[in-house]
Amino acid sequence: MSMSIKRRIWSLPATATVIFSIGLSVSVYFSTIAISSIKTTASVDYPLLDESKSLITDVNGLVKGLQEAVSEGDKKRLDAIEVSAKNIRESIKKLDKIDGQHEAASRLSNEFEAYYAPAMGVAKIMMDLEQGDPTPLIGKMQTTLNALQSDLTKMQDQAKNQFTAGVERSGNSVSNVLYTTVLVAVMIVLALGGVSYVVVRGIWLQLGGEPERQAGTDGQRDQTFCGNDQSRQLGNLIRQQ
Repeated sequence: MSMSIKRRIWSLPATATVIFSIGLSVSVYFSTIAISSIKTTASVDYPLLDESKSLITDVNGLVKGLQEAVSEGDKKRLDAIEVSAKNIRESIKKLDKIDGQHEAASRLSNEFEAYYAPAMGVAKIMMDLEQGDPTPLIGKMQTTLNALQSDLTKMQDQAKNQFTAGVERSGNSVSNVLYTTVLVAVMIVLALGGVSYVVVRGIWLQLGGEPERQAGTDGQRDQTFCGNDQSRQLGNLIRQQ
């Protein structure tokens, strides 16, 4: 077998290997993006969404608890308010540990303390636990509460958008991996079919032509041989007569 035929035959697996390698590289690229997106969603987007919901619920519960304690004159409920405040501080600390949320956590901590101190002061004055004028504290309490609730709402909206975008990004990356795999399989089949046709055709040409053409040539030779034989036999008969 000549080197030319060997090269043609080896071109089949070589072509498949090249296409497969390119497809594998593209699949690895999209897989890396998908894994990174999933990790970001799991470590940042979802915890941020969860903590923002928890903080909104806890802050609203604390505000409602203070209002009910003052309106009912229930001094014992202030202890429960202190526990709620401690839980809110712990939630803000958890928020601070999420990547990229240090500044937001510091701002929320300052806003909460700016609200909580005058709010407790107003509650204690109105429940006769302390002496003083609650009017200046009420104004400060309302201003800081509005700022706190506004920032918490913005954070929750941002967390929802980030979480949704992260899920969509992960889904798109996984879909790209699937599409790439299918495309590579189709390209390998088509390439192997095309290259096989070219290789086989080239090999037959080097061996003397395609089988169909060889059969046609042999048939023509047989017909010519038979025709010549019949002509010789006819000539012999004529001479004998």
